[in-house]
Amino acid sequence: MPCLTFSCWNTFQTGTNGTGLNAADNAEYFDALSRCDVGWLINTYAAVHPPFSGKAKVDTPDLYPMYEAICGENCRSFDYSREGCTGFSLKGPPNDKRPTLLEELKMAEDLASKYTFKDKVLITRRGNSHTSHSRIDCSVDFSVEHVMVTSGEKAKAFCSGLMDRHKSGNTVIGPHITRIFEVGVSFTDKTLADKLCSSKKENKKMLAYLGKHANNAIFLTPYFS
Repeated sequence: MPCLTFSCWNTFQTGTNGTGLNAADNAEYFDALSRCDVGWLINTYAAVHPPFSGKAKVDTPDLYPMYEAICGENCRSFDYSREGCTGFSLKGPPNDKRPTLLEELKMAEDLASKYTFKDKVLITRRGNSHTSHSRIDCSVDFSVEHVMVTSGEKAKAFCSGLMDRHKSGNTVIGPHITRIFEVGVSFTDKTLADKLCSSKKENKKMLAYLGKHANNAIFLTPYFS
């Protein structure tokens, strides 16, 4: 049966322990995540991020005027936190107890300000097309990277395969990212990452990369299908 699969991520600062969704320990993090309304986490993330596509019919980051035209300017108060919101539910038909789009937006803005997840992306580029991308260097408790339509079986296989990649021994996850063929690979050496980013010879880029990080060959295979 077709389903929506959300690929999500979180980061934490090395040397800090944190608690709940900010925990460095995987078991503690996933225990906290299991007690959250994941629909609420995704919704609050989406509410404060404008469409990624420039072809979107509405690509402005300011949605207040549109939502006020739909919902009216009055907003009710709700009991809400990072983990969930009373009255919010993606199950069943809409009802008067559920927050409106405008009310959800205002709560999401408040949470984004408090937990600093607004406009945070996993990988950014601060230079030109000949400069490597950089991995995020701050803590983010929950964010969405990719959404795809697939079957439940393929979604489980995707998650299992992704976990196997990162459990592979002696792989290196560096802060500098360069594309080789259809995938992004990471480097610990920014100079080499920038140099390969400028090259259009994919096979030479691959050999140079494996010469630096031989155990990362598993990451050269695309994992989205």
